[in-house]
Amino acid sequence: MSRQAEEFYNAGDYSQALAVLEQIIDRDTASTKELLLAGECAALIGDTTKAEQIFRKNLKQETNDPEAYYNLGVFYSHCGRAEEAFMMYQKGYELSPSYLYCAEALSRMMRTAGWFKQAEVVARDILKFHPTNVSAYKELASILVASGKADEAVSVFEKGIEVKPDDLFIRSQLLMAMNYSTAYSQSCIYQKSLEWAQAAANNSTELLTVAPQKIVSEGDTAKIRIGYISGDFRRHSVAYFIEPILFNHDRHTFEIFCYSYTTALDHVSDRIQKMTDHWRDMVRMPTDLDCARIIAEDQLDILVDLGGHTFDGVKALVYGPAPIQVTYLGYPNTTGLPNVDYRFTDAFADPEEQDQYYSEKLYHLKSGFLSFAPPEEVPDVVAPPCLNNQYITFGSFNNYAKVTTICIEMWSKILQRVDHSRLIIKSKLFNEQGFKQDVTAAFVANGIDAERLTLTGHIQSLAGHLDAYSQVDIALDTFPYNGTTTTCEALWMGVPVVSRYGDDHRSRVGLSILSQIELPSFAAGNARDYMKQAIKLAGDYQRLASLRSSLRDVLAGSSVCDAVSTTREIEAAYKSWTRP
Repeated sequence: MSRQAEEFYNAGDYSQALAVLEQIIDRDTASTKELLLAGECAALIGDTTKAEQIFRKNLKQETNDPEAYYNLGVFYSHCGRAEEAFMMYQKGYELSPSYLYCAEALSRMMRTAGWFKQAEVVARDILKFHPTNVSAYKELASILVASGKADEAVSVFEKGIEVKPDDLFIRSQLLMAMNYSTAYSQSCIYQKSLEWAQAAANNSTELLTVAPQKIVSEGDTAKIRIGYISGDFRRHSVAYFIEPILFNHDRHTFEIFCYSYTTALDHVSDRIQKMTDHWRDMVRMPTDLDCARIIAEDQLDILVDLGGHTFDGVKALVYGPAPIQVTYLGYPNTTGLPNVDYRFTDAFADPEEQDQYYSEKLYHLKSGFLSFAPPEEVPDVVAPPCLNNQYITFGSFNNYAKVTTICIEMWSKILQRVDHSRLIIKSKLFNEQGFKQDVTAAFVANGIDAERLTLTGHIQSLAGHLDAYSQVDIALDTFPYNGTTTTCEALWMGVPVVSRYGDDHRSRVGLSILSQIELPSFAAGNARDYMKQAIKLAGDYQRLASLRSSLRDVLAGSSVCDAVSTTREIEAAYKSWTRP
């Protein structure tokens, strides 16, 4: 390696480093390291054409080296040329499945594209060659969760924890996976949550010294400082339900901070940012302690976590950066942390007897814990398709991770009992033909002909996604992890939802929503009644037509869409915690 080029590079003078390296390249004496450094320097000064030429020269020189394909793939990825990056990673992987970096990049790209079956093969290869790589356990388990294989994912996460017991994120992912599975009770998840909290406490070298809780007197004009922390300030379910709260906050009384762990900012992020007084980008903070310090410096009165164990930001709460800490919305269970004081919920989603399974004190919102903001531009409601088809079409547009074996069994029995009925399942995973075949086979094994299934892939636009409900007569909720946004969207499009509820929050959101629109009979407490309700509704075309024309107005007039009342109730809680 040219010492002079290295000196320029280390000094940040990439143009001079490149000039030195180009002289060596012109003499055809450049080593692989020199070519890679030259390509990097060209990219850093913005000369992407030259960078590509150099990386390709390295590839030509090292045709059998998977690293050469990887480096060109990284370059293409940084340039936004995803297809070419994918091809490079795939060639490097095919050349040497044991080469870690190509395999990792390929698996991630496959998962992002919705090719979960192929991604699983690659992820298993990584573990075969790198059995102590904890990232590979996370990758494989994440693929399994998304594929509806939560039980298997839990086992993989547990193996990853054995490799790296102090990795708090993989422990959080384990907890999230357990919520998708029918195998784990609320008591079991609670105990595992406490274990996570203990591991977090063991890993935390210090607790922050934060300003003591301020007790605001009635005549005090100082605003109450509220912070919201989330990884989902973007087009995401959490945003749909927190936006109305942020929009309706009383700015004369409250000062609002948002701490964003959001990696893919979009137009929704921009909208949320405009609703806040202070926006803090936490994505590039070096450590959880650094994040906690940023929050502590803002001297909040209350910090509200919106993600729980769905994102990495929950680890900042371990340090106690605010005198009062609350969890809300994004995660259907306890954080396990003793210094998270409250959890916003409602009596339908979390009956009082569930309090024993939370480290937080449950705060029941009388108006319901959800405040849904209907999309601004939506298709018109149309008549139920059964009127023209003369058969019923059931549907589920839920995250496929929530589609358990129990769901497939219940839905198959419903189809068997409702003559000529069909079922539409929409999921990003159905972009992959192999996955569609696997799901079809599962229904065939339960006695359902493949012709009665429509498995459709992801629809990018929100309007297109909502318009797909025009093909559905009745939506079937998932169990044990109910839908939330999907339930509200179906109802907004005039499609009734049949839900099954259990003992814990994850399986009672459907009951909460349906009770608030005065349709609690559409929520059933066991499989038999769930199927019975769906079959009964399927036999009444007239009622389906009536519901189709009325549900949007019913939902709009319910507490589910009464953001002002929900916000005022939340604000009343904030005041009660900071004022005598």
